[in-house]
Amino acid sequence: MPPKHHTGITAAVREALQTLNGVFSVDHVVNALGTRVQTYHDKDRVKKAIYEILKTGGIERIEHGLYQTVRTKKAPEIRERMWRILRANRAVTIEDLQELAGAGEAYAKEWLQMLARQGVVRHLKNGRWQMIYDPVEMPRDKEKAEKLRNIRLRKREAVEDALNRAQTAIIEARTALGKMEE
Repeated sequence: MPPKHHTGITAAVREALQTLNGVFSVDHVVNALGTRVQTYHDKDRVKKAIYEILKTGGIERIEHGLYQTVRTKKAPEIRERMWRILRANRAVTIEDLQELAGAGEAYAKEWLQMLARQGVVRHLKNGRWQMIYDPVEMPRDKEKAEKLRNIRLRKREAVEDALNRAQTAIIEARTALGKMEE
């Protein structure tokens, strides 16, 4: 079944790759896309999409013109893919990250805003985000990490509190049983 026509070409190629097993070529991908690819221009777009997926680590080149899906290692997280795309292109739009990394619009925007707060990117008037500082390693969202730590701490405290209440209830129940036997 060919991918949906409303998706971008890179997303459509990603979908087509899921149906291909083993080694494949550009022509295999074109055939899997069906009527989505009708002109030489469309085929060039497929080649560019394959190159983008190759750069982000979703596939690997076996030899000239032959590729295979990378299944032995864990696929990079969406933020890792977005980071690679940002570093390679130096300026991106939210739509670029949606298309090339498979990120949701809200997640891509939140991630770029976090990078802006850390001084890594700046938002330009034309909707692009430009890298102004390249720390090589992807910056971590310290605010979100702190929120998650606090959530885990509150959950742990809630479980400990519930256990203490349960233990108290058990002691009270045993005491009541002991009095009933007397």
